[in-house]
Amino acid sequence: TLAALREQTRARWALLLRHGFGCELGPDLELSRARELAIALVDAYQAPTFLRKVSELMRGELMGALSDLEKQQAVTRLMILRQKEAAVPFGYSSSDEGYAQAQAALQVYVTDAVIHGSIMQGTQRVYLTAGIDMNKVMQQVQRQHAQQQQPA
Repeated sequence: TLAALREQTRARWALLLRHGFGCELGPDLELSRARELAIALVDAYQAPTFLRKVSELMRGELMGALSDLEKQQAVTRLMILRQKEAAVPFGYSSSDEGYAQAQAALQVYVTDAVIHGSIMQGTQRVYLTAGIDMNKVMQQVQRQHAQQQQPA
């Protein structure tokens, strides 16, 4: 059932947070509140000041020498900073731990179309602004993973 899947997701994230971040799960969110958080994240991504920052980052001197995967990682770091700020009104701190706790709360509702669709659309807009082809990034990730799986 969906309730059992959500409980398994919470248990996995509790373990990840404990061992990866040294913290426990943050505040539980009801579905309506989780949707509000997802929309707040998307609003933060689509703020003109944030999109200008992304554009400026992509025009930096070193960007021309980076692969799409490396560019995507740089943009993701900016997005994480933005997510930390956006999650504060929902009871999470702006720390790495608070970021992880907010992500865990959203993952409980990963099958919700509003949450999933909102975040996908918001991130896609950021990557388009950055001029990053996410299909190429995924191909690079798959190649790297395949190379790591080959015996030495």
